[in-house]
Amino acid sequence: MIQDCSPQLVLPMETKAFRVLKDVMRGRGFAITECLLRRFYVRLNTAAAARHILCFRATSLEGHRLVVIKLPQHPARIFRAECGSRCGAAVRRAAQQIAAGRAVNVSIG
Repeated sequence: MIQDCSPQLVLPMETKAFRVLKDVMRGRGFAITECLLRRFYVRLNTAAAARHILCFRATSLEGHRLVVIKLPQHPARIFRAECGSRCGAAVRRAAQQIAAGRAVNVSIG
């Protein structure tokens, strides 16, 4: 499906899905490049924050590049619009940095 629709960004919601996708893509010939992480922080609510992000860049055999980022919070667990907005902004900023080949440096409180 990824080869058919050529997305620029793929966002698995679960860690297991992220790892399986990475393994399957590698098995299908995608070149996987790990991302450099300087800092990632996004406040989820008054008591919790995401301080780590799982991500990689992938390049298909045909040269199509995409970024894969595991969402810092599963959408079903986002109960307030502000949290969704912060998570979305953090992922967007991280995706732009990764696509540009820079280290992820995101802090949204």
